[in-house]
Order: sequence, then C-alpha cells, then structure tokens
Amino acid sequence: MIKKRINTRHTYLLTFYNAVLANSMSNTELFREAPRKRDIIFVEKIGNDAIKFPTLYNILWNVLLFLWTPLFVVYNLFILFKAMFCNWMTEKKKVEGDVLLLSNKYILKRPDVAKALNIYKYILLPFDKAPKALCKTQIYTVFSLTTIKDIFTSFINTLSCFIPVIKQFGYDNSIYMLDAFRWFLCFEALKKLPEATKIYTCNQRDRWAILVDNLPLAQINLIQHGTNFRLDEPPADLISHYRYDPQYDYWYGEAPQKLSNFHTLYAYTEKDANAIIKGEHTSTPRVKIIGHGLTLENTNDTRFSVLIIGCSSIYLKNEEKIIENLQNTDINIIIKPHPTLGSRDYKHLKNKYTFTIAHDYQYPKVDVVISYESTLAYQYENLGVKVLLCSRIDIDNIRKIILQHKYEQSKT
Repeated sequence: MIKKRINTRHTYLLTFYNAVLANSMSNTELFREAPRKRDIIFVEKIGNDAIKFPTLYNILWNVLLFLWTPLFVVYNLFILFKAMFCNWMTEKKKVEGDVLLLSNKYILKRPDVAKALNIYKYILLPFDKAPKALCKTQIYTVFSLTTIKDIFTSFINTLSCFIPVIKQFGYDNSIYMLDAFRWFLCFEALKKLPEATKIYTCNQRDRWAILVDNLPLAQINLIQHGTNFRLDEPPADLISHYRYDPQYDYWYGEAPQKLSNFHTLYAYTEKDANAIIKGEHTSTPRVKIIGHGLTLENTNDTRFSVLIIGCSSIYLKNEEKIIENLQNTDINIIIKPHPTLGSRDYKHLKNKYTFTIAHDYQYPKVDVVISYESTLAYQYENLGVKVLLCSRIDIDNIRKIILQHKYEQSKT
C-alpha cells in the first residue's frame, strides 16, 4: 500500500465545519430564551450561567475576545514546553496490532464490546490521564510515538492555522483552536502507526473522527456512542441541518464534513446505523449491531421512580421545573447528569428540592424516564422502560402526567 500524502493543516480546517455547526446548534437551543445569542466554545460549561447572568457573560466574552490573540500564543508556548517535558519523560514503545484511540471514554462503559473486538491497547490523547479501569500495560500515549520534531511541527501548524481560521470562520470561532496543538500532535503520532493497524474510535463526526478518517491505515472502525436522530421535527431555525427519513419516521443530522474511509460501524441498532451513515458518512461502511449494552441496577427505594436525563447547560430550566412539580408526590426522583457536564448545577438544586443524583456508570431501574432526545433515553426505551420526551409532552402538566402513569401501574 502506498501511503497517501496528507495535508495536515487542510484536514484540521475541515474539522471546523462540523465543530462550528454543532456549537451553533447547541447555542440556538440554549439561548432561545436569552437576551442575546453568542457562539462560544465553552457553551457546555457556562451556558446555564450565561442565561442567568447575560450582562456579565457578555462583558467577559468581549474581554476574552480582546485578549484572545496574545493569550493564544502564550497558551501554546506553555503547551509546547509541557509537550517537550512529557516527550522526554515518556518511554518510547512500538505500537502494533489493533488499537483504540481513547479520545472518548465511552468504550470503557462497554467492556463487552472491547472484549469481543479484542481491543486491549488504548492510545491516550496528549496530556490525558489513564482511566483507573485500565491497567498500565494496556495504555500507550501519543508521546510513545512522538519526537521533538513532531512537537515543533505541531506548534508551527497550530500558529499557522490561526489566521486561516479567522478568515474562513470568523474571529469568534478561533476560540475552537484551544485543542489545536493536541490535535496536530496526535495526528503526527498516529501517522506513524504501521499501515496494517486496525484502529477504533468512539468519536462521531467531530475533529477526532475526522483525524482518524484521514490516517493511512488498513482499517478504520467506529463504535457508536451517540444517536444522530430526533423524533420530533427540528425548530425552524435548525431544520435546514436535518433530513427527514420516511422509512424510520425520524430526522437525522446532516454533517457538513462527512467521513469517507471507515470500514465498519458497530451500531446499537439498524435504526441508529441508518442515521449515522446517511448523516455522517459519504461511503457505506459495513454494519455490525452490538445492542445498547445497558444494565439497569435496582435502587434501594421501593417507591415509583422517575429518572430525569439531564443536560444542564441547555435544559436546566426545564429540569428544575420537572423536579419542582414532582415534589411531595411520594415519587423517587433521580437525575442523571450529562457525563461531560457533571452534577454542579444539580447540587445547587438539592438545597431547594428532594431528589437523588445518579453518577457515572449508575443506571437505575426506574418506572418512567423523562428526557430530551438523548441516546440514553433510547437505550432505556429499548429495555422496555416508558420514556417521555420533553419535546412531546407539556412540562407544565408533568405532575399530572406522572401521577397518571403511577396510578396505571398500581392497577396492573
């Protein structure tokens, strides 16, 4: 096999099409009721605070933009020296066989899949820490493969892309380049893998997926971690980014920059595979169905139980309304935070309401699930649990709806 020539900077710029759209769509949902709309990479971390304190948010945002160029240079100089130190401290190893790029921790929740695919080697992104679930012999870092030359090449590529990003996507969106150095360094390292390597990733259509898609390797495989469809019609200001599929009666997201070199897609269901391939790929990878792989745990509470699947950066206002309306109903209320957001916002709510928080790897057995259009909601539904999507119910009447379900269950 002749290795294809890779234009690394051009490939990096391609990742912005999906990143900007994804963040813009999140902000459209987030700021639908806010005084102003802003596009910002930190939306998932401070989005809820931006709604509560819009004036302060806008001031901080403008200050950040004003100082962004010098901060960007200083930040990457710091990362340069940090990378040189890590490279010096890391033992060089030869990576052979099948590997999984651990840019997404989802696979750790599916040991059944990893075992079935004989995945026992994991490559960490630069500066990431090894999860406790894995023994050290299974772990490689990007620095196992890099040289000082690779580090300086990544630094130069990062700075060289700053102006093109501003020209193509605007000054505001150059904030997305916080991860640029890590991306380039990872690319330089993974290009050195033997061509016969089979690599697996759990990233769909994001910058890490595009990186893997452009590697000159024998086989690139995707393990699904998220759902790419919604059952309700998208809002008018988002509908142009979706396509309707009459076969499955859902809307799937259309990625601007699609993937073209994936060999096999390991999907939860045929329904999921269809949405991922149509919306995120130009080619048609082989499909293998692995199921949802979710194991529900009994709670110590024997009452009627309701699980709220949360995404506090966007839906905290609705989630609080649901929790408030279900108070004093003798119902066990459980909130499941989004794995990337944590439980900070919900800990504040515990001062006002009675409910429990299900943490990572906790999937309680419940009677009803209330959720936005999340992958986890469909996983629960696949296991026979009643799922109520917020887009299809009247949240103001959630107390009446849940009490009706509770009554119907008591009659069976």
